[in-house]
Amino acid sequence: MTVAARIASVPSLNFRRMWRVLLATALGVPLLAQGPSRHEPPGVLPAVTLRDQFDGRTVLSSPPGRPVVLLASTRAGKDAAARWQRCLQDVGATAGVRVVSVADLAGVPRLLRGIIRGVMPSDTAARVLLDWEGTLARRVRGDAAPLVAAAYGTDGRLTGWEALSLEREDPAVAQRLLAGLRGP
Repeated sequence: MTVAARIASVPSLNFRRMWRVLLATALGVPLLAQGPSRHEPPGVLPAVTLRDQFDGRTVLSSPPGRPVVLLASTRAGKDAAARWQRCLQDVGATAGVRVVSVADLAGVPRLLRGIIRGVMPSDTAARVLLDWEGTLARRVRGDAAPLVAAAYGTDGRLTGWEALSLEREDPAVAQRLLAGLRGP
């Protein structure tokens, strides 16, 4: 029996089906390349419990009781997130706004978690929630940018969402995000 005859005799190999899958994949690629039009973050602050780099537990609930600005970042936005956190805290200090930085670490192997926790800021004022599963950061950030800010009011509803610059902090952007928290 020849190799071609052996392959043809295997019942699980259906060449017509394989060609259909290949054709559908080839036709579907241009459609997938267009991507989503715009990411929509959660309209209500998701209730989650995450640990920070010091192994402290932080509970976010909805409604949060006071305004919250979430800074969701990837590895590329890590340094800018710390600067934006300080900028937002400075601008929103009088408004009683809580600024929470969340690192999107979904997909990081378990063996590297200790190393990653060790390279996070050692300043306790710059706590970073470590989102190993992407339950919060991925939902807020989407694939829009390496660093985004989402502002949630005292009722837990989204009031503003902004992709942030990695090069420099802009107090005008911070004020715009916080203005939505104070209302018109």
